[in-house]
Amino acid sequence: MNYDFFQVSAGDVFEDYTGLAVEVGDIDVYNQIHWDALEGQEQEEDGATSGEMPYDEFITRFHRIGHKPHKVA
Repeated sequence: MNYDFFQVSAGDVFEDYTGLAVEVGDIDVYNQIHWDALEGQEQEEDGATSGEMPYDEFITRFHRIGHKPHKVA
């Protein structure tokens, strides 16, 4: 399946079917999406508060719910 039309960028906020909300931190050159669970969220079953997964898997699991603006120093 080709998901090239689905843009994911740093700061985007996504949620999965369990209610886990995550913020995208970075997308590396290997198309791995690095994410952090938002504060106040339940941890993953394995206790993870951050993670990474391939683009295809990420957009299959999560749906976009917003975007957090970056803080300006």
